[in-house]
Amino acid sequence: MDVKDINGNTRELDRSTSSQSAGNQKSISSLVGTRATAVNSEAARVDLTGDKRLASAEQDKSREKTNNLISKVNLLSETTSNIDRLVRSIDGIVKQADSGALPERRVTALEREANDLVGKIKEIATDSSTHHTSSPREDEIRQEVERQLGKSLDAILPDDARQAFGLDKIHLSTKEQIISTVASVRAARERVEQLRADVTETRKTVESIVSTYEVAQENSAASLATIRDVDEAVRLASETHGEIAENPTDAMDSVGRIDKKVLDLLRQ
Repeated sequence: MDVKDINGNTRELDRSTSSQSAGNQKSISSLVGTRATAVNSEAARVDLTGDKRLASAEQDKSREKTNNLISKVNLLSETTSNIDRLVRSIDGIVKQADSGALPERRVTALEREANDLVGKIKEIATDSSTHHTSSPREDEIRQEVERQLGKSLDAILPDDARQAFGLDKIHLSTKEQIISTVASVRAARERVEQLRADVTETRKTVESIVSTYEVAQENSAASLATIRDVDEAVRLASETHGEIAENPTDAMDSVGRIDKKVLDLLRQ
């Protein structure tokens, strides 16, 4: 074979190689362009900005409702403790008067003190009864609590609490009056003990339901975080596809430098 034949074969090989390279670049550009369009469409589809704002607003509303419930239970608990303390104080006063060893002036002072405490009980119970933290019709969490309790939260504190559980005007001047007052105080203490049990049951129910709702909210937030990660991955893949489409040759030359996670996305 002479030099002319060699040169001719060389030129033919160059033309074939150039044609094949151009064809490969065209195929790569076509493929990448198609994949980039698909990924761009997917990126647009998973844009969840509005959904995230809505979820955040729902979480805020749920948190407000649970806070209202907790405030209501705390108020009931505080009211019960204060009433119990006052009833016990009245009981102690009556026992002093019943000892029979006190002068009349001292008994009169004790009687006045006991009636002041009765007035305090009525005042505390009335203030607690008129304190409303939320509308049950708009609060599904409170509705669930009341469904499990079998009563409204506003009914936990009974109506007779505003009348000091039957403790009206206390008289300690005579033995008969003292005996009657002792019986009234005993009945009031029993009513307070029942109230304390009701408040304890209410607190346990609220804690259980609030805990369930909080877990549900955390799971919802975790799901949104996962979706945001997917959204970011799709965006990164879209950008990478776009860069490859613009310059396929350079992109293929740098394939060894592309992050493995990006390559995984490109294969999908």
